[in-house]
Amino acid sequence: MAIVRYNLTFPEQTAPDPVITALGKTYHLAAKVESTSFTDDFKWVQVSLTGDGDEIGRAIAYLNTLGVRVSPPHLDFNR
Repeated sequence: MAIVRYNLTFPEQTAPDPVITALGKTYHLAAKVESTSFTDDFKWVQVSLTGDGDEIGRAIAYLNTLGVRVSPPHLDFNR
């Protein structure tokens, strides 16, 4: 099981909450919001995804189709 942290920047028209919830339900991942920053123009979320590495990859591909910018992963070895 992998634990990976990503920084996600959402396009103006996309709401982060339902998207992150969908990651857990659709890809069978535990999605934990670590940090956020919201303005009228900018939505940034740091999220930890826990689960099968292949499912995490599919979840990231899904985010890309929505126009979400995804940072390179940060592996979390301390949990």
